[in-house]
Amino acid sequence: MGYSYSAWLAYGIRIPRTPDSVLEEKLAGFPGEGDDRVGFLTAGRYDREDNYLVTRSTEADLGEPENVRVQDVTPYLYDHWNRMLRRAALAVGVEDPPEPGWLLIAHVS
Repeated sequence: MGYSYSAWLAYGIRIPRTPDSVLEEKLAGFPGEGDDRVGFLTAGRYDREDNYLVTRSTEADLGEPENVRVQDVTPYLYDHWNRMLRRAALAVGVEDPPEPGWLLIAHVS
């Protein structure tokens, strides 16, 4: 038996552990597609995973650099993402969501 490792580079926030079915239900009504849509990731240590609400995300190879192209993300887009993430957090029951940011999320299974 071995471990499998993966990682995600994403813009978002960490939220308290919430069942995936609840997140799917609460986020289903949010408009938008691709980078304009709030989704979620469930990742962490194999015995203790966390949930993350995210907008832009990409799978990252551990040990390989990932580049966030700042010129592709305008201040308007950050403001838009921040508003959407806050609305999504409130919709799933997070009363005081943290400030969004770029996250490198490691996962061990």
